[in-house]
Amino acid sequence: MFRFSNRFIPVVVILGLILILSAGACRTKGQAVPEEETATTEEEAAAAEAEAKEAASKPAPPKVTEEKYIEMTARSVLIRQKHAEDPILGEKEIETLLEKAELTMADLKEYENKIGLSNVDLLQPKIQEKIQKLLPEYQK
Repeated sequence: MFRFSNRFIPVVVILGLILILSAGACRTKGQAVPEEETATTEEEAAAAEAEAKEAASKPAPPKVTEEKYIEMTARSVLIRQKHAEDPILGEKEIETLLEKAELTMADLKEYENKIGLSNVDLLQPKIQEKIQKLLPEYQK
């Protein structure tokens, strides 16, 4: 049988420590990232943050434009005329129309308040013109 002598114990201990320390030095998931990778990640994060700030600084396009307001108002008038006998059905159809356009009545009212009543009055001829164009679609 093989017997260790006392003089080999320090060598075995040192070799064991080297193995343990080298195994611990191997990077595993969740451990610290080398500085080179950290610098790249920080640069990417800074670039992404700059893009986000730039996007936030640009004002969002208005939900309701003059064209959308004219279109939705004209269609609402025609739908109400079409369902004069059943106003509840007419309102449901208008709600469906607005949902398809991703708008609400509150959005239209907000636009009216934004441009002012005098400008709403100035849009009436355009709304009447749009009603005349859409009339055949709602007379079916």
